[in-house]
Amino acid sequence: MSRLIFLLLTFLLPATAVTQSPNEFHIQNFNTESGLPSNGIKGLQWDEQTGFLWIATEAGIVRYNGMEFKIYGKEDDPHITNERILFLVKNNDGKIYTADNSGSIFYTQKNSLKFLEKKQLQSDSGNNFISASVSEALYKTKIDFKKKGYSLQFDKTFPAGDTATYLTHFGDLLYYSQTVRSPVSVLNGQINISMGFKCDDNIFLVDNKKDVYLYNKTPVSVARVQIFENGKVLNEDMKEAIFIWENGMKESLLFIKEKAWTLAYNNGKLTATLICNSIPAGVLIRYAQYADKRKTLFIATDSKGIIIIEKKKVESLKLEKATTQRTSYYSQVELKDKWHRGLQ
Repeated sequence: MSRLIFLLLTFLLPATAVTQSPNEFHIQNFNTESGLPSNGIKGLQWDEQTGFLWIATEAGIVRYNGMEFKIYGKEDDPHITNERILFLVKNNDGKIYTADNSGSIFYTQKNSLKFLEKKQLQSDSGNNFISASVSEALYKTKIDFKKKGYSLQFDKTFPAGDTATYLTHFGDLLYYSQTVRSPVSVLNGQINISMGFKCDDNIFLVDNKKDVYLYNKTPVSVARVQIFENGKVLNEDMKEAIFIWENGMKESLLFIKEKAWTLAYNNGKLTATLICNSIPAGVLIRYAQYADKRKTLFIATDSKGIIIIEKKKVESLKLEKATTQRTSYYSQVELKDKWHRGLQ
């Protein structure tokens, strides 16, 4: 895979003062006009090892390498017979799984998509799709779901190791494992859960009012917590809050209007660290991933494709009282893989 190395040759002309531009972020929006097969996104996974962004859409599974989209179809694998993708998840080992509407299950392997098996979506065994987001061991375990439908489209798992998981389902928190073969409620309706997230090994639950609770395993209970920023309670409208966490994410994400934060839990305090304040208005966020090393935020929307927000590595400079003469020249050089690896 080739990479683009951008070279910036800057020649500064005499000026009375130099100030930094307030815009610190480079924002890109990708949709059907720029290569996506659909603007409706059903899942998003960042692979730190390969540097690929995997995207599940209503019209196929897509791999983005930073320059172009690769859409997987029948010509790549004859098992791809249905373009409607249901989910895209990562398990404890970092393995990424996806499935289409016909029940074909695939996994990613470096830069490729591999067929795993086909299952009937409406059967009991089909319900164990949800365990794919935990581990291969739990996925292969026969679980009695009592004919109830559990779905990675609507429910979320919070793995407790490779053989057990907590699970949000219809506003409740449940638990099942290799030994507890059927999901059981652990909260019995103490709160009505709308979403949840993890910080390290701690599970946080969010109710319909957007109040946040820490789940305590022993004894089983919930305790309301506040979110702090710079030592003070976060001064934002929590009714607008969107919390996003999926297995494999190092940090949970919080979105409120144009702002995004990472969340951490230390010394009994939930702390928010601002990532950016440049999220476009009117975006319905469904999924998100954050590559901390690259300072890049990936956002999947409900109907507007994906948005990539990256902190600029070279700050823009504004020259006060400067002439209109060109002060910067850009060029780009395409290098092969072996050269790119040598630069790392």
